[in-house]
Amino acid sequence: MNIPKLVLILALVALLFGALLACGESPQVVPNSPQNIDQVVLSIGASGSNVTSQYNDSNHTEIISENLGGNMFDNDNGTTILTVKKDCFYFQKAVYTSTLTVQVSDVKVQINADLVDKYGNKSNGLIATCELSSATAKNFNWDNLDQDQAWGDYDSTWLLPSLTQ
Repeated sequence: MNIPKLVLILALVALLFGALLACGESPQVVPNSPQNIDQVVLSIGASGSNVTSQYNDSNHTEIISENLGGNMFDNDNGTTILTVKKDCFYFQKAVYTSTLTVQVSDVKVQINADLVDKYGNKSNGLIATCELSSATAKNFNWDNLDQDQAWGDYDSTWLLPSLTQ
C-alpha cells in the first residue's frame, strides 16, 4: 500500500471517530455476556462432575451446582468437608477475580453427592452450600486466603449435619 492511500484511510478513521465524539457519543463497548460467566465457572477443575452454571440476568446472581457423585462418602467426612470447602473456594475465587465481577452481585455454590438414608435407600442430594455477595467479596484478598479462612467469611454456609457428626 502506498503512503497517500494509508494517509487517506487514517484521515477517514480519525474523521469518523471525531464525528462520534462531536455527537456526544463514545464508541460502544459490548459488555461481557452471562455465557462468559458460565465459561469462567465451567473452566474450574473441580472435584465433581456435572458442574452447571445458571446466571439470573434480572438480579445478577450466579448459581453454581456441582455433583460430587458417590465416591465422597467412601472417604471419611473430613475429606468430604475439605473437598466441599476447596471447591466452594475455587468457584467463588474464579468468578470474583475474573473481569466479569461487575455483572455479579451474588454467587451461590450448591454441592450435591450420592446419599444413603438410614433405610439404605440411595439418592442424590444437597450436602453443602456457600454464598458470597459482591459487597463481601470486595473485602477478600484472594491471594492471602485459603478455603478454610474463606469458608468462615462467606455470607452464608451450610453443611449436611451428618458430615459434622
